[in-house]
Amino acid sequence: MKKNGLKLTIVAVILVWIIVSLAVMWGEGGINDIVNAQKKEDDLKSETMKIEDDIKNLQKEIEELKTSSSKYEIIAREKLYMKKKGEIVVYVKENEPQK
Repeated sequence: MKKNGLKLTIVAVILVWIIVSLAVMWGEGGINDIVNAQKKEDDLKSETMKIEDDIKNLQKEIEELKTSSSKYEIIAREKLYMKKKGEIVVYVKENEPQK
Protein backbone atom coordinates (compact mmCIF):
# COMPACT_ATOMS: atom_id res chain seq x y z
CA MET A 1 0.00 0.00 0.00
CA LYS A 2 2.86 2.37 0.75
CA LYS A 3 4.29 1.79 -2.72
CA ASN A 4 1.02 2.82 -4.36
CA GLY A 5 0.91 5.97 -2.24
CA LEU A 6 4.51 6.79 -3.15
CA LYS A 7 3.84 6.23 -6.85
CA LEU A 8 0.76 8.41 -6.69
CA THR A 9 2.74 11.16 -4.93
CA ILE A 10 5.50 11.01 -7.56
CA VAL A 11 2.97 11.15 -10.41
CA ALA A 12 1.22 14.09 -8.73
CA VAL A 13 4.53 15.95 -8.28
CA ILE A 14 5.46 15.34 -11.92
CA LEU A 15 2.05 16.57 -13.12
CA VAL A 16 2.30 19.71 -10.98
CA TRP A 17 5.81 20.30 -12.28
CA ILE A 18 4.61 19.95 -15.90
CA ILE A 19 1.69 22.33 -15.30
CA VAL A 20 3.92 24.93 -13.65
CA SER A 21 6.49 24.61 -16.45
CA LEU A 22 3.82 25.12 -19.10
CA ALA A 23 2.46 28.13 -17.24
CA VAL A 24 5.94 29.66 -17.05
CA MET A 25 6.57 29.04 -20.75
CA TRP A 26 3.21 29.93 -22.29
CA GLY A 27 1.20 31.69 -19.62
CA GLU A 28 0.65 35.42 -19.29
CA GLY A 29 3.99 37.07 -18.56
CA GLY A 30 5.80 33.85 -19.40
CA ILE A 31 8.95 33.35 -21.40
CA ASN A 32 7.07 33.56 -24.70
CA ASP A 33 5.71 37.02 -23.79
CA ILE A 34 9.18 38.15 -22.72
CA VAL A 35 10.71 37.06 -26.04
CA ASN A 36 7.94 38.85 -27.98
CA ALA A 37 8.42 42.00 -25.91
CA GLN A 38 12.18 41.95 -26.55
CA LYS A 39 11.57 41.64 -30.31
CA LYS A 40 9.12 44.53 -30.21
CA GLU A 41 11.64 46.59 -28.24
CA ASP A 42 14.34 45.89 -30.85
CA ASP A 43 11.95 46.87 -33.66
CA LEU A 44 11.05 50.12 -31.88
CA LYS A 45 14.73 50.94 -31.27
CA SER A 46 15.47 50.40 -34.95
CA GLU A 47 12.55 52.62 -35.97
CA THR A 48 13.67 55.29 -33.48
CA MET A 49 17.18 55.30 -34.97
CA LYS A 50 15.73 55.74 -38.48
CA ILE A 51 13.54 58.64 -37.34
CA GLU A 52 16.49 60.27 -35.57
CA ASP A 53 18.51 60.03 -38.80
CA ASP A 54 15.62 61.60 -40.71
CA ILE A 55 15.50 64.45 -38.18
CA LYS A 56 19.25 65.06 -38.53
CA ASN A 57 18.94 65.15 -42.33
CA LEU A 58 16.03 67.58 -42.16
CA GLN A 59 17.90 69.82 -39.71
CA LYS A 60 20.88 69.83 -42.07
CA GLU A 61 18.62 70.75 -44.99
CA ILE A 62 17.08 73.59 -42.94
CA GLU A 63 20.54 74.96 -42.16
CA GLU A 64 21.49 74.77 -45.85
CA LEU A 65 18.32 76.67 -46.75
CA LYS A 66 19.13 79.35 -44.18
CA THR A 67 22.64 79.88 -45.53
CA SER A 68 22.40 79.22 -49.29
CA SER A 69 20.07 80.87 -51.79
CA SER A 70 21.18 78.37 -54.45
CA LYS A 71 19.56 75.62 -52.39
CA TYR A 72 16.21 77.41 -52.80
CA GLU A 73 16.69 77.38 -56.56
CA ILE A 74 17.49 73.65 -56.59
CA ILE A 75 14.36 72.84 -54.60
CA ALA A 76 12.22 75.15 -56.73
CA ARG A 77 13.43 73.45 -59.90
CA GLU A 78 13.45 69.82 -58.78
CA LYS A 79 10.48 69.61 -56.44
CA LEU A 80 8.21 72.45 -57.55
CA TYR A 81 9.05 72.30 -61.28
CA MET A 82 9.68 76.04 -61.45
CA LYS A 83 11.84 77.80 -64.07
CA LYS A 84 13.54 81.11 -64.60
CA LYS A 85 11.91 83.75 -66.73
CA GLY A 86 12.57 83.03 -70.43
CA GLU A 87 13.83 79.53 -69.72
CA ILE A 88 12.46 76.55 -71.64
CA VAL A 89 12.12 73.30 -69.73
CA VAL A 90 11.78 69.98 -71.51
CA TYR A 91 10.40 66.99 -69.62
CA VAL A 92 11.37 63.57 -70.92
CA LYS A 93 8.88 60.82 -70.34
CA GLU A 94 10.53 57.56 -69.36
CA ASN A 95 9.65 54.47 -71.34
CA GLU A 96 7.11 52.30 -69.62
CA PRO A 97 7.74 48.56 -69.64
CA GLN A 98 5.77 46.73 -72.29
CA LYS A 99 3.13 44.30 -71.11
